[in-house]
Amino acid sequence: MSLLSTIIRIVADTIGRALFSGSARELIDWKRARFRDKEFERAYHRHLVEVELPKDRLVNYCGIGIYYIFGILDFLTFKEHLAEILILRWGVCGPIALGIVSMSLHPRFKKHFMIGTASVMLLGSLSIIAMIALAPRNGAPPYLVGIFAIFILFACVQRLSFVVATAIYLGSFAAWSVTVTAISPKEPVEVISGHFFFAWISIVAIATSYFQEIQSRLVYFRNRQREDDAAYIRQLLIEATAADRSKSNFLAILSHELRTPLHQIIGFSEVLQNNQAENSGEYLSHINASAKQLLARLGKMMRYADAAAGTIKYDPETIDAPEILTAVAEQMREKAQRAGVAVNANRLEPASIRIDAQHTIYALSNLLENAIAASKPGQTVAISGARLPSGAYEIRIDDNGIGMSAPQIEAALKPFSIASNVSTRSLEGVGLGLTLADKIVKDQGGAMLIHSRPGKGTSVIIELPAAERAAA
Repeated sequence: MSLLSTIIRIVADTIGRALFSGSARELIDWKRARFRDKEFERAYHRHLVEVELPKDRLVNYCGIGIYYIFGILDFLTFKEHLAEILILRWGVCGPIALGIVSMSLHPRFKKHFMIGTASVMLLGSLSIIAMIALAPRNGAPPYLVGIFAIFILFACVQRLSFVVATAIYLGSFAAWSVTVTAISPKEPVEVISGHFFFAWISIVAIATSYFQEIQSRLVYFRNRQREDDAAYIRQLLIEATAADRSKSNFLAILSHELRTPLHQIIGFSEVLQNNQAENSGEYLSHINASAKQLLARLGKMMRYADAAAGTIKYDPETIDAPEILTAVAEQMREKAQRAGVAVNANRLEPASIRIDAQHTIYALSNLLENAIAASKPGQTVAISGARLPSGAYEIRIDDNGIGMSAPQIEAALKPFSIASNVSTRSLEGVGLGLTLADKIVKDQGGAMLIHSRPGKGTSVIIELPAAERAAA
């Protein structure tokens, strides 16, 4: 048996490699005519259930109909045992086959339709062999044609596992051979010619089934590849469109945000140059403020470029969390006062965190700046910090400002995106604050989450690793 298995494997590999090249060589198990990858094979079977089942069910019904029509031969062949033959064909095998095929209409049995197809094929072959056994000594040949018809139908049209189909072909051949030589001997000429034709039809059916199974799987694989390639191209198009939109946003924001301070610098400089200013100190102050504003926005863009390129260098140190948050609040207090917004940083639980202080302060300052900008005069922005049971330190920045919808939050986390339209928005900025903050927090092993509702305010929650946890 092992020798036969080796021969089959060598022949299958040789034929398969000769006819199917490229990636298919490693893709297919040539011996069993199936995918080597089990998950891919299961996906292929799911595809057959979705695509091939309706066609196979119809072919099975047609085959059963032909099986019934072949009953005409019973009246021409049998003078004895006619009743038994009719009961076997029309009363037992036909209804059982119809029942098996009809089970595939139920969702629960759809995935097993190939087992049903194999059962119908085996039932048809064995029933005809039984009829041959009951036939007179010279009455077998017409029924042998019926077996050939079954083999051709299932080899060429139906979807059936190559291994299972081969077992049925060889098993039917063996059962027929034992029947006509030992159980119900027939004429020698009929036995010899029957063996010759049965052997050839079995070989042809096995070869046809093999190549059909291989070809079907290769077609499926290539279609999957095309679908994956198409999906990948669509994703690239989406990303390219997003990148183009980001570039457009960047250029629009650059034009809008940098032009204002530049106009102020140029305007006040011209006033001083023309000696039209009575109070030059005030104008110089405006020039200085505009220049700092311009420098800050350019600095933010440069920092984002470093973050996107992965060139930001972090120097983590163990530091007291309230100290960082207090420094951020103090740094932004003057801006908050100008906006008429109060900053409350009284609920800070002590804990040590291991972070890069400079970059973290920068990220938190961006978040606090956004909260102040989104708040109305008289409102309060609250900063709180608490140690979580997991050991991480949670920082919350809560405001009662204009808030954002879910799509606006998603857009705000992308570079050069802002909640409102560039030409009509009331908030200043280059649309990088949230993006940079999220990047800096995540780069240090933390996480950032945003909860917001339009008109109800925004809560930004940051988790930073505790000192002992970071060290571990």
